[in-house]
Amino acid sequence: MPEGHLLHRLAHDQGALVGPVTQASSPQGRFAEGAAALHGRTLVAVEAHGKHLHHCVQGATPVETWTADGRTAYACPTCQPR
Repeated sequence: MPEGHLLHRLAHDQGALVGPVTQASSPQGRFAEGAAALHGRTLVAVEAHGKHLHHCVQGATPVETWTADGRTAYACPTCQPR
């Protein structure tokens, strides 16, 4: 498990990928449905939150997570539904 400082560095480095339209595929077919859902969309943000690295894709459904005290949080606040 990478430590938080490494994930923040990765988020910074992968921030260079933000903007262009994504090209996703599943060469072995195991993740074809997920790849099809991402293909042709724009990467809008790469964020690190603690030990989580989030890639926010335009139009994708944000993933809900739950905090230790039972509150709902979104995996990527940039993509949080409004």
